Amino acid sequence: FFSCACGRTRSDSAAPRQEAAMIGKKVSALKAATKAVHSLTKKAKQAMQSPEAVAAEMQAKFGTPIWRLDRDAPVCALCHATFAVDIDELGSGAPVSRHHCRWCGDVYCATHSSERRRVRNGEVEKVCDLCAILLGGVKDGDPSR
Repeated sequence: FFSCACGRTRSDSAAPRQEAAMIGKKVSALKAATKAVHSLTKKAKQAMQSPEAVAAEMQAKFGTPIWRLDRDAPVCALCHATFAVDIDELGSGAPVSRHHCRWCGDVYCATHSSERRRVRNGEVEKVCDLCAILLGGVKDGDPSR
């Protein structure tokens, strides 16, 4: 047994184990804090990128979209509205026309593909609502931004 500065008595074997456990907890907390700081720094850097830089980074990461074939898309990928099978159905007021998102390649109804964003090669094209949020930048065909 020994007495520490605070006046408590401990056994020689228990004190180092308790101190090691306390140091281990502090190290774990510091590692977690460091990881959180790195994550926030990365998010802050990404937030400061221009929409064009984000689009280029996403293009490099994900490549060219896989174009979903019309025959494989009977409904809007977002709202599940039924698409017209042929042009004669469009006038009937029921099924709607399909539109391909120029970013993700999926198929959407006109309501959910009305946005325009600067996409690959800097062109402003029609994209779905989800990709419009993801890409930010140019809105509704305004290529001047």
